[in-house]
Amino acid sequence: MIFMRSTLCLLVAFAPFSASAADRLPFPDGSYASNAKFCKMSREQAYNVSEFALYDIRGSELSNYETACTVKGVSVKGDTVKFKQVCETEGESTVDKVAWKKLSVNSFSDEKGQVWTGCGRFVE
Repeated sequence: MIFMRSTLCLLVAFAPFSASAADRLPFPDGSYASNAKFCKMSREQAYNVSEFALYDIRGSELSNYETACTVKGVSVKGDTVKFKQVCETEGESTVDKVAWKKLSVNSFSDEKGQVWTGCGRFVE
């Protein structure tokens, strides 16, 4: 674990376009499911059940179904995670201020109260 953290820190330090700490969500990279059953399905199967089955977090990037967002200005106070997201959905751009509630190291509830739990990997 220590080796992985050191390697990750080294990679981030030398990445030419690395995101600052204020632009990273405080959750491990991976897929987050609105229901644990979606972690066991393929991405296609999960989206056939619900467009809101999975969130993917990759550093300062966030995606959900057909929406891709860049995260900016992340702040964490207690269990509240606030940030701005700049999103593209089917050719349209939006900018929103978002507040999530951190439930654990790998789970959160979004602004609508939906709980999202990490799958421990990216769902393919």
